[in-house]
Amino acid sequence: MSIAGYLAALNGENGENGENGENGENGEFGPSVRPSGRLLNPYTSGALIRSRDGIVGPWVEPEGYPPMPKTDESENMARWSPRVRAHVVDFDLASKLRFTANIPSVEGGDDGVKIKDGHGANPKALGQIIKINRPTSEALAEYQLKHVVAYADLRSDRASEIMSQLSGIVTFFGGIGFLHPDRSRWTIELLAALLRALVPAEMRMKHSMAIPRPVEFSAQINPMIQTPGHGTFPSGHATEAFMIAYVIGELLADQEKLIHGEEGHRVLRDQLMRQAARIAINRVVAGVHFPIDNAAGQLLGLSLGKFFVAICRGKSLEQFQGWTFWGHAYRDLDFPWSEICETFYSRIRNPSTKQFMSAREEFTISTNGGDNSPIRWLWERARAEWHQSPSAETS
Repeated sequence: MSIAGYLAALNGENGENGENGENGENGEFGPSVRPSGRLLNPYTSGALIRSRDGIVGPWVEPEGYPPMPKTDESENMARWSPRVRAHVVDFDLASKLRFTANIPSVEGGDDGVKIKDGHGANPKALGQIIKINRPTSEALAEYQLKHVVAYADLRSDRASEIMSQLSGIVTFFGGIGFLHPDRSRWTIELLAALLRALVPAEMRMKHSMAIPRPVEFSAQINPMIQTPGHGTFPSGHATEAFMIAYVIGELLADQEKLIHGEEGHRVLRDQLMRQAARIAINRVVAGVHFPIDNAAGQLLGLSLGKFFVAICRGKSLEQFQGWTFWGHAYRDLDFPWSEICETFYSRIRNPSTKQFMSAREEFTISTNGGDNSPIRWLWERARAEWHQSPSAETS
């Protein structure tokens, strides 16, 4: 089964772009068995009834009983089917984020939307993961539309990528970290769970921002694909791609040190980020996004990726750096994705990014789950897939 098929089997109906389709072409286990225990055809039930009648014999009263597992024990996760594990992790992740809608500022502008750490009863006291301030329609028309027009020249070269990325982007990271359903099933389950938590957050922001798509500014944009039925800002593909890149980069960090040394160049992480950037840029090439959508999506994806990894690692307390994206100050920039990465990881303001992104005050995350968290259980199994020695894999 492919990565996309395995993701589809895990994720059910959730998702906009086919990443989370209903059950994949052949279900979770291939063409002969349906997921969630559903039988292939109605005749099988009758056959099983007759089979039981022929083999069970007279009823024998049991003398013992199976041992009862501990309650709320993370190790029980291994006993459940992938779809059940998905529901358990989804429930835990659902409480981690809190959203604050637009509040007009005293200057008459837009004070942005905020995603905060969801712990605590008082929303004003919650740590701010990211705040995004939107651009104006005038700025998009004056500064950003020209980039969309220029990128259209790449449509013939990028068409196969753009069409493939409509139905899933995780596959495009598979050649960087060797993702495969048999070899890295826990990593794929983890990514699927984090994407299910991420997509509602990005869609909530899109709804609140409500910014028109490029084609609404000019019919000459004439996108090469169907324009999605939601706002353009921030880009969902950019958000998801950079979240995936961040998480895989963290899973591969120790492996990268093993290959390139403790102080070695982050070759794997850099390639992950380049892939995420290419996926994001392809949406501008297609004519459905502005470059500023990608920049905001990149910062959102990296920020939520870092937050999710902190939750997955399950430390009782961890310091977290929040960010602000100033959309009104972005103006005529294209997409300085490399400089955004550098600023995000180093917290040193790059000349290309200092006008539109700034660090917030650090705050403390309480992961609230510890060693027994189902999310941490899944993270540790995903992490272990990238830390086996060759001798251990073959023995």
